[in-house]
Amino acid sequence: MTDVEIWVEGEPVPKGRPRYGKGNHMYTPPKTRDAENRIRKAWQEEGGREISGPVSISCWFFLETPKSWSKARKALAEIGEILPEKVPDIDNLVKTVLDALNGLAFTDDKEVVRMFVSKQYREKPGTLVRVRAL
Repeated sequence: MTDVEIWVEGEPVPKGRPRYGKGNHMYTPPKTRDAENRIRKAWQEEGGREISGPVSISCWFFLETPKSWSKARKALAEIGEILPEKVPDIDNLVKTVLDALNGLAFTDDKEVVRMFVSKQYREKPGTLVRVRAL
């Protein structure tokens, strides 16, 4: 079994809707493109290679704990007692990761047959991704 785990620093970014430019040319919003590039770079720096066949992917999205919260409330968020019931939507966060790793960690995201996803607060925002060959 092959596992590759990466950490991507910074606030997780949901997949932005494609935009239209001049002449009805579609493009990915810059914020999404930058997030996908950070994920790809983390994969390559970790020495990740393409895994062929069915894969499982786990994604932990850590959103920055609001600075306005009290220390007590932040502490509860750090241990998972307070969870983010706000945007960004978890499915859009996953889409950013899948699109970034498409053709890099796996040939196509259709090979992803199992998925675990979590969204929680943390003082230091980021995304933890684990891809496992099945």
